[in-house]
Parts: sequence; C-alpha cells; structure tokens
Amino acid sequence: MDEGRTDLISTITSKMHWLAERQRILAQNVANSDTSNFKPKDLAPFDFKSTLQQALVTPNVTHVNHIVGGHGAKAGTDIVKARTYETLPSGNAVNLETEMMKVSQTGMDYAQMTALLRKWQMMLRIAMGK
Repeated sequence: MDEGRTDLISTITSKMHWLAERQRILAQNVANSDTSNFKPKDLAPFDFKSTLQQALVTPNVTHVNHIVGGHGAKAGTDIVKARTYETLPSGNAVNLETEMMKVSQTGMDYAQMTALLRKWQMMLRIAMGK
C-alpha cells in the first residue's frame, strides 16, 4: 500500500480501474456489432473481498513467533466471454441493447465511486479542520 493512501481509497481506485477497463471492452463490443463472427467480451466480476485483502496493511514481523498475514490474489481484469442470447446468421453475437445497458451501468458505477472519493475527501478536510 502506498504511503498516505487508505484502504478505502485503494479499494475505490481499484474498482475505478476495473470499471474503466470494462468500459473499454464494452466499447469494442459495440464497435464490432456488425463484424462477422464477433463474440462479445466482458470482464470477470470485480472481486471486492480480494481487493480489500490486498489493500490491508500487513504488520511488520519483529519476532519469530509472530503470525505473518497474507494477501489475497490481486483483483484482476480477466477478459471472459460474455453471455450471449442470440447469434445473427453472420455469426455476430453482439446485442446492442444489452451492451448499452452494461455501458450505462458501468458509467453509473464509476460516478458512484467518484462520489465516494469526494465524500472521503470532504470527511478528511473536516477532520483536519479545514
């Protein structure tokens, strides 16, 4: 964990990176909606638990009898095959309505993470008396 960053900020930042990457993948799906044999992609769901474990501070071991804490796996941005419900005769499986709903939800989630960061910053300013 970087100095000066809290667990909450690290987790929110990880989620925002995941959302930005998902938006890029979804944009590719929409851009290829007329491409023959194109199969839409998506990201594996964001794993909040492992991201939070990664953000936790590991204590220094100063004695051999101390228990060493471990971190979970990094929150990845693994690209997976998106669930499709229909395929056109050309082999294209992109459903624009589904993709646009995902794009909209991803945008709203990103705005929510931005609002959380603003609230956190406001709380810090109040705590610091500014």
